[in-house]
Amino acid sequence: MDINRPTKSIWMGSEAPRFSEVTENLSCDVAVIGAGVAGLLAAYKLLQDNLQVVVIDDGKIAGAQTQRTTAHITTVLDSRYYELEALHGTDNARKVAQSHNLAIDWLEEIIESEKISCQFTRLPGYLFIDPNSDAAKNKEKQEELDRELAALARVGLDGAIVENALSDFSAQITSIKIENQAQFHILEFLTGVVHAINNMGGKIFNHCHITEIKDGDKVSLLTNNGRTIEAANVVVATNSPISNWLAIHSKVAAYRTYAIGAQCGEIADGLYWDTEEPYHYIRCQKIDNKNYIIVGGEDHRTGQENDYQLRFDKLEKWARRFIPDMGPLEFQWSGQVYETVDGLPYIGHDPGHTKNVYVATGMSGVGMSQSAVAALLLSDLIAGKENSLQSIYEPTRVTIGAAGEFLKENISTASQYFEHFGNVAAELSDIAPGEGEVISKGLQKAAVFRAENGSAISCTAVCPHMKAIVRWNSLEKSWDCPAHGSRFDSCGKVLDGPANNDLEACEIAGDDEQVSILTTQIAPLEG
Repeated sequence: MDINRPTKSIWMGSEAPRFSEVTENLSCDVAVIGAGVAGLLAAYKLLQDNLQVVVIDDGKIAGAQTQRTTAHITTVLDSRYYELEALHGTDNARKVAQSHNLAIDWLEEIIESEKISCQFTRLPGYLFIDPNSDAAKNKEKQEELDRELAALARVGLDGAIVENALSDFSAQITSIKIENQAQFHILEFLTGVVHAINNMGGKIFNHCHITEIKDGDKVSLLTNNGRTIEAANVVVATNSPISNWLAIHSKVAAYRTYAIGAQCGEIADGLYWDTEEPYHYIRCQKIDNKNYIIVGGEDHRTGQENDYQLRFDKLEKWARRFIPDMGPLEFQWSGQVYETVDGLPYIGHDPGHTKNVYVATGMSGVGMSQSAVAALLLSDLIAGKENSLQSIYEPTRVTIGAAGEFLKENISTASQYFEHFGNVAAELSDIAPGEGEVISKGLQKAAVFRAENGSAISCTAVCPHMKAIVRWNSLEKSWDCPAHGSRFDSCGKVLDGPANNDLEACEIAGDDEQVSILTTQIAPLEG
């Protein structure tokens, strides 16, 4: 019985290839930890460079956040280019834009050369102003578009202000139109990449958890079943790196993001993003010869909110204003993204490890193109080639202009540790079947899940990464850390880093005793 009952994304009807666990000690040129889009693209490129590559994942292919993406392939990043200019300089912002253009071209080249059928389509992107904004806000957003249009020209991207509508029944919107964006079916694409990796001699292993990374001229990866993988180089591509304690995690913030899917009529070809905060986005996808619209947004810091139904409702209400003929919702899901303090991912040598351990993280909401950028850059670094992008994406970089964002996110993180001291009285029996609560009795904090049969499963509520108290995610049936985004299933098994260990089992007082349940006040969304 699946007691976790997580949500199902629009992609999950497609089954990715499956592989067995590691059963013997291995040696290779490069070991890639993580079989999502970043790890598999890195493996593909390294195999093209004639290196021996092993890919290890503790789940299945694309089984974590990759299968929860909305799969935009784009040069339009979460940060505006005028913001990137202010933080990194115009020359570096131009290189960032070029790196994403090259990444999209490379993805198209892979699809063509490997003959992957994945519905890859080139189409324009539209950054638009919500026409329902009030006059003052509309003026502010128009100024934002004007600033971004000028920045796009400076960094070498073609943009133009246009007036268009998403559908025949929706109002005109003012947008920046950017050509040569793209979309595809992510699991169909990765299935093709996996076949190519196999054909080039790469080895892929699933259900293999890396418990330790030992530095050296040859890095030793220890597995949960007692095997050792020795590699001249290691790439950590686990969305949030499991390989360092704080060096990167103080500069990234984990966010839950939400998406819905419904059938709809024809809308104008394109990828669409608005300028709201948090922003929303729209794209289409054919599934089983049916045309679906995918709508996403309403992000929040992981573990710090639990009002998911209100967020789905807001997404649907927002979407129906632009696409009135959208059908009933068939998919609702959430995923996890990592935002960096200065708007760019961290790609390069993993801080705290020897120079032959590399990391790719902080892909924000544009993981398809950012992952391709990472694969291309990491292959050069491993080969010892010079690459002008190295200093731009360097994980140890300190961006002075991002100090305010760094302080804001770390204050948010630090405030979560007050949960060690807060509680209110309640009964353990108050926990409904299929739900969880953090229980306090004395100094003990336990994450208690009530199974459908009424039995209680109890683990410590202290995250093994940096000791924050986890919170129950009633949508995904998981324990989420509000400090750095680690996630665990209802039984305490680790799902997402940076934690690399499960929540430890523990005992809590029985139903007949008075205990305390930690409570979190959720600030309601507007509207």
